[in-house]
Amino acid sequence: MRKTLFLHIGYHKTGTTSIQKYFWDNRSAFLKVGLLYPELGLSGYSHAQFALSFPGERDKIAAKIASVDISENGNIYASYNGPSSNDLYRDLGKIIEQTECGHILLSSECFLEWVDPSDIRCYIREYCDCDVKIIVYLRRQDLWIQSVFNQVVKDPCLRYAGELDELPQMSWLDYFSTLSAWAEQFGFDNIIVRLYEKSLGLQHGTISDIADVLGLDDRVSYQYPATIERNIGLEAWQLEVLH
Repeated sequence: MRKTLFLHIGYHKTGTTSIQKYFWDNRSAFLKVGLLYPELGLSGYSHAQFALSFPGERDKIAAKIASVDISENGNIYASYNGPSSNDLYRDLGKIIEQTECGHILLSSECFLEWVDPSDIRCYIREYCDCDVKIIVYLRRQDLWIQSVFNQVVKDPCLRYAGELDELPQMSWLDYFSTLSAWAEQFGFDNIIVRLYEKSLGLQHGTISDIADVLGLDDRVSYQYPATIERNIGLEAWQLEVLH
């Protein structure tokens, strides 16, 4: 049986944390329906190590926008010191080979935001005998960049004090150019683009939408995440005070 590796790459601020917690909480149930959400490469509920193990833009961008010392112990934006890319993707290949599941899902917005997709393609080609599909959620650009600004202002590990138009993430608003880089590596037919705002009308938002993409039976009873406290929005005056 030919297996398929799904990479859910973001965008950040499109329900990614809820999606990741949902698949982590229900990983045992998903095994029974042929979907594996691996424990390998996890950082929290996401597979960020598969992206952060590559040298990329993360350290430079974090240092540019942070108003606090990101090198301090415990800061989530400190330099990566986990397993190497070679070890992670080699072990992923073994997992794909050994699992009876036809679908494997990795989820992290770090794939899209910090890594050159050619690096990921190179390691998958070397170690993973499977098809690859890329899942990405797009949000209306003005709402997305405002949400990013709010997040980096309130994030205690960043405490951004600059202006919205100074954010490095402004360049990511060119969705076509960003996704074209992925399409060049994995093929245009393998890029699955979903609209964040459209998914909000579903019963469980982006969770219901990505479950549909993966062909999961919505009649099965799964555990859905409650509101995740670290992503709760602040009032406008609170953000202004922090800023």
